[in-house]
Amino acid sequence: MSGVSRKGALSGAAVFFFLLLLPLCLAAQIQPGNSPGGTPDISGPESLIGATLEELLSLAGPPQSVYPVRGLELWQDDVVFVYPSLDVYLFKDRVWQVSPLAAYRVTTGDTRERVEAALGPVFTEIPVREGEYALVYAMSNRPWPLALRVHFKRGIAGPDAVSALYIYRSDF
Repeated sequence: MSGVSRKGALSGAAVFFFLLLLPLCLAAQIQPGNSPGGTPDISGPESLIGATLEELLSLAGPPQSVYPVRGLELWQDDVVFVYPSLDVYLFKDRVWQVSPLAAYRVTTGDTRERVEAALGPVFTEIPVREGEYALVYAMSNRPWPLALRVHFKRGIAGPDAVSALYIYRSDF
């Protein structure tokens, strides 16, 4: 039996993947109009879904920072590129999820009433963890199925407020 635990091996794999990506980020050439760690010049955050690593770096330049995210299953580990108004989640070499500060007339800090006024009827509501829940909206007219998940923290002294937005491939 090996002296390395499964958890240690997985952590090592995430660090190894990060180290493989780091030279690509550092070597990325910045296109005119994009500053290092700048916000991607895109039509909407969902337009990054499906982009390759090379396409992302071409659009946005190197991120401000990079960190790994541990998934519930072995195959669900992601690398997250952090830009000023957007986090970009990569699995292998493709963007599968983005987390903007604002999208579709919804901004972090908005109330549930404001979200429902902007987005219409809720597709489904799911619990996230204690004191948090999310509203999920299906998005149509896309090359693949996309969803918008709006996370809320329950208000103790006031209304529930948006804590995060996620636009993702719902078939992933």
